[in-house]
Amino acid sequence: MNKKTFANNQDFLLENIIEQISGDENLVHYKKYCEKRLVGLRKEAFAELSVFLKEFSGAPFEARRLFVDILLSIADSAGEDLTPDTMPHPLNEQVIKPTLAEWAKKERENYLSLYWSAKYFYDYDALERALALNPSEQKPLLLFIERNINALYYSTHHLPDYYCGNVDEDMLLVRKVEEKIRLVEDDEAQKAITDDFRFLRALVWNYFEFRQSGEKDFAVWGAKNGKQVSSNVSSYYYTK
Repeated sequence: MNKKTFANNQDFLLENIIEQISGDENLVHYKKYCEKRLVGLRKEAFAELSVFLKEFSGAPFEARRLFVDILLSIADSAGEDLTPDTMPHPLNEQVIKPTLAEWAKKERENYLSLYWSAKYFYDYDALERALALNPSEQKPLLLFIERNINALYYSTHHLPDYYCGNVDEDMLLVRKVEEKIRLVEDDEAQKAITDDFRFLRALVWNYFEFRQSGEKDFAVWGAKNGKQVSSNVSSYYYTK
């Protein structure tokens, strides 16, 4: 993503947040924070944020829950991550994370707070708990698939030169992802995910089979057996 596109996306998120929270007296200073960030007044924006945190961090749970839900829903629906502009570190620590933790305790059958924690704070335990509530819930399901396909990509992206992960663990992960993909309800999404997954699965399977063979060179083994061994990612190695 180039700098112009990144800036445009952040402006879009800030504008949406301003629109959604306008009229809420509890959020006046956060609205001012967003407005000042939008025009590049960072120092003045953080002055507004400080006032907001002092007033709002001890607000009733329902007010905080609604604010957090608005903020994270905007990013989720836009398909964007929240960045330091829209979700600055002091806000995370003093409002968002404590509210998500309290929310998860108060509404133990509601997956949403767990999903937010998993998506925006990489809480893998929260993701497992969200799926335990309902394995077919699509948002945490798709997040689980995405994160674990990324893990398989990381493990295999330097092949055929070397394997970055633990192939035994990845064989188990492949089975888990296969099971989850079957639960994806949208046919187009399932097809797109499956196409990406099959390529990575083949690399994992082939590397596992190669390791069992006792041969020394994965590329040679692949050529001999007609198996895919390259991640098709260009790698550059530097030596002193």
